[in-house]
Amino acid sequence: MIGISDAVAAPSSITHGGKTYKLSPLRECDWGELERYMQDIVYDSLAHAAERAPDAETVSAELANARRESGLTMIGTARGQQMLNDDERLQCRMIWLSLKQNHPDLLEAEIPEIFDSALRAKINAITEHLNFNSADQGDGATTGKGHSPKKRKKKKRKTNR
Repeated sequence: MIGISDAVAAPSSITHGGKTYKLSPLRECDWGELERYMQDIVYDSLAHAAERAPDAETVSAELANARRESGLTMIGTARGQQMLNDDERLQCRMIWLSLKQNHPDLLEAEIPEIFDSALRAKINAITEHLNFNSADQGDGATTGKGHSPKKRKKKKRKTNR
């Protein structure tokens, strides 16, 4: 059963170093920013590999591939979900996006300092919480869990012929 706080995407908080940080569910614009950041990571990785290509034609082809692959990388895809689970930069960006709604002066660079490796389990739990809560924003967009909201199947009517 889902609790009311999860159902309405209520903010949650975490205390670290004597300070309480209030996390808010990600908004659509936050998910868009996170996805763009994810695409930049993919592009930069593939573009860096293109620099080692032996000739200009190969470099051009590799850069075109980097643009295509980065454009295909979205939060709602299996690749996007894998990146969210594995890439600490994305996890820190997600947490920062959630925190900056209530802590606008907080810098993204401070996130690893605040949430050190001893709190990795809490970060993973927070990430799961943000993924779950943001899925219920009701805009019909792809959810943070890697799938789109379920569509109802039309029932076929039986006809007497």
